[in-house]
Amino acid sequence: AAPVRHEVAASAWLVLALATSGLGLMTMAAVGVELMIGRAPWRRWALLAPGPLLWAAWYLDHRDSSDVSSDAVAVLSYSARMVLGATTSLTAGVQWLGVLLAVALVGYFAVAAWRWRSFDARTAGALAAPATFVLFTAVTRLDIVPAIPPDELRYSWAVGAYLVLAVVVAARRGSWFDVAVPVHIWTAAIIAASVVLALGATRLWRSMQDWNEQVATARPGLSTVLFATEAIGADRIDPDVVIPLSYVPVTTGGYL
Repeated sequence: AAPVRHEVAASAWLVLALATSGLGLMTMAAVGVELMIGRAPWRRWALLAPGPLLWAAWYLDHRDSSDVSSDAVAVLSYSARMVLGATTSLTAGVQWLGVLLAVALVGYFAVAAWRWRSFDARTAGALAAPATFVLFTAVTRLDIVPAIPPDELRYSWAVGAYLVLAVVVAARRGSWFDVAVPVHIWTAAIIAASVVLALGATRLWRSMQDWNEQVATARPGLSTVLFATEAIGADRIDPDVVIPLSYVPVTTGGYL
């Protein structure tokens, strides 16, 4: 069992994660699933409870509700494409390699569960994190105008990071500290990670250039729309008209 000071530190990091980003929900899901499947004692639940309780209090009093999609088929399709976007990002944007990696991951976790017996509470928690993120994103982003593609890089890398973590966790056969990893395995892992990072950086650079060009192209038209909105004024304009100011819908009334 982990020393109490380590659990207190983990609880503090969980508080920070939930206080600073919606991605903290992924961490909360990972922790909750691991505690539940691992049948953790009530002491561990109590030590890790402050973050989720504070987040729940904030959510009940300060949440900003958004439309939730009820189209199950669309949600499942969007979710599947998010996962495929993550595996494709890990293969430097090569889609057919992303598909192969997705299939390989399914086989890998099947082997971990049935042969290695290493699919435990921690592995389930590591997979619960991206699953939570994928589901919440799918049900809240489907109806946003303009549409947000499921393979957005900010989605793909968040999911991909937890998939890598789950693979590492499931690879162990015993205690973390009793496993002796040969030097050549470390070397191969470092080389593979460096290649993925280099290829990913190349893809990200191209995406940044495309984004800059898109913003520069859209700016004159958007400036014209905003100028016209301000010139017409709140008394004469339809306050419910959505203007292309952000991926989050902004109405003329809300802007003014």
